[in-house]
Amino acid sequence: MKKPLIITISFSFLLAMGIMAWSYVPTPEAIAPPLHVQTENEYEELLLQFGLGSKMAEYGVPGTSFAFIKNGELHWAKGYGVLQAGGDEPIDTETLFSVGSVSKVGTAVLILKLLEEGSVNIDEDVNQYLSSWQVPENEYTREQAVTLRHIMSHTAGLTVHGFADFYPV
Repeated sequence: MKKPLIITISFSFLLAMGIMAWSYVPTPEAIAPPLHVQTENEYEELLLQFGLGSKMAEYGVPGTSFAFIKNGELHWAKGYGVLQAGGDEPIDTETLFSVGSVSKVGTAVLILKLLEEGSVNIDEDVNQYLSSWQVPENEYTREQAVTLRHIMSHTAGLTVHGFADFYPV
């Protein structure tokens, strides 16, 4: 008795999923056209359309900067706002920002690209790829070397005690 019920529920679920998949067909208006920005004014206009000023105010962002890169070359860059809330030091294209944890994603992508090319092995001792700093040897690394796989999966046992622009809350 249970088997027909399970089959009926499974079939109903698959049917519902199929109907849902067919129910949305984007219209040409819903598909964003590719950007063909040519001039500095067009970049500014793009950010204004996004609502840059109101988004900065909404999220309490005192300053930010944008850069548009095309075919590996910088096409346009500009800073907006100030370095600190209530301050008067403006953000410009030379202002340095800490990317924090965002760099983990980019680093992982680059490492996996190198893996794909055969330039690295993510299961070998990471120290063979490091030059200015090495993972120190200790009781744990004597048993098993730290690998890129460990680092990328946050299982290496490494920790950061802070960095110059990190202020604990």
